[in-house]
Formats: sequence, C-alpha cells, structure tokens
Amino acid sequence: MSNTYLDILGLKPGATKREIKSAYRQLSKKYHPDINSAHNAREMFIEINEAYKFLMDVGPGKQQRAYDYDPFVNEYARWREKAREYAWKQAREETLQRNELLRQILSVFDKVAIGVAVLNLLFALDYLLPPKEYAQKITEIIPIYEVMINQSDGKIRRKHLYDDIYFESYSMRFESNQTLGLDPNGQSLVHASPIFRKPKAASLTIYGELITFPQHYGIHTVFGYLIPGALAVCLFYFFIFKTPDHRLTLALFLSVVLALQLYLFFRF
Repeated sequence: MSNTYLDILGLKPGATKREIKSAYRQLSKKYHPDINSAHNAREMFIEINEAYKFLMDVGPGKQQRAYDYDPFVNEYARWREKAREYAWKQAREETLQRNELLRQILSVFDKVAIGVAVLNLLFALDYLLPPKEYAQKITEIIPIYEVMINQSDGKIRRKHLYDDIYFESYSMRFESNQTLGLDPNGQSLVHASPIFRKPKAASLTIYGELITFPQHYGIHTVFGYLIPGALAVCLFYFFIFKTPDHRLTLALFLSVVLALQLYLFFRF
C-alpha cells in the first residue's frame, strides 16, 4: 500500500526510525523558508514536519514489518491532524523567533544608520564650506616608489610615484611630478576643511612661485563618492525598504562604508 508520508520523505516501506530522522534532517534544511526562496518551500517544509511527526509517533507496530498504512484512512485521521498542527506550530514559532531576532538586530543598526547619516551630513557640509588656510612648515618629505622587475634582464627598477609631505600639523600625498622644484623652506599653506580640519589642498613654493595642489587621497577627494553614497543608502534604509531582510542587507553595507570612512578620516 502506498504511504503518502513515506513518499514525502522519499522513503520506502520498512524504513527505520534512523532513516526517517536522516531524511527529515536533509529535507527540512533543503526546504527551510529562510534558506529556500521557492514559492512552495514553506508548504513543503510544513509537509516534511508533518510527515516526520506522524511517522515517529505512529510508525509500525511490533507486529508490523513495514509502513503499510494509508495516512488518509480514518484510523489515522487523528494522528494526521495532530502532526499537521505540530508542523504549523513549529513553522510559526521559528518565524516568530527569526523575526524577533531581526527586530533586535535592526534596532541596533537603526542607531548605527542614524550615526552614519549625521556623520555624512557633517562631511558634506565640511566639504561645501570654504576651506581655511593654515601657514605650515614642511618638516619631512618621503618619496614613494613602485618597485618593478624588468622581465628581459631581471634588473630591479624603481618608479617615483608620490611624495608624502609632512607639515607641522598635517600630512599630505602628492604626485611626484607635482613636487618637482619644491622649495621645502619656502612658504607653504594648507587649505583645510573648517569643521574637521581635513586637508583638501596645499599651496607649495615651486620654482619660487606659490602653486596650489589638491590632496591626492582623503575623505573628500578620491573617496568622496562615499559621502553621497552613504546618504543614499540611509535614505533607502529608513524610507524605501521595509522588509527586514532588505534592511539588514543595507545595514551591513552601511557598516562597511562606516568602517572605511573612519579609516580614511583618521588616516588622512
């Protein structure tokens, strides 16, 4: 006789309880709604739990050598109803637990997102306001080279890429061709943002003339796109995306952006 519950778990009559448990573990993981996005995954998950509960509770009797009963026969109607209630309850409890965990996680990320939004609004304001000039003396110049190995003769060559210039209160990086003819003892001005005092440019004495060059790296230069990007993500996080899964994805992305911005903020 065919048995629907055995068919659901992919088992044959005579299956042991160990085989039932093994099949249940594999299929419940495969069709768990949190993992499987198929439209029928939730219903399959419930049926798998129902079959497992039924087979473990009923099973073959001592004189029964195989599962040769039909779950839809009246004799097993009570057990079937009990198994379905158990499956629905388990699925509902898992959903509630997952939603509660997501709610707690997102309550923390809500504060992080507010902090990111405020910080980036300050970064944007800091960028838009006119910079302030600070007279600075150059204390050290460190050339940065790229080491290359010539494939033909195997000789090592160095290419001068940048110069890290250290002032009294700031450090900035410039391309090597910008510092040709630099007078380290000449007049130097650092143009810094008014709020966070981050260097945006510097006026250096080159061949006797004061020439202004932008900062090569910094929160406002190469990585300046992070500011509008972070604000856009905050907008989507609070006002566009409403599902917990989407908001959690955005929250994780915001955390990465925040970590990168803090690194740039303290590094340059």
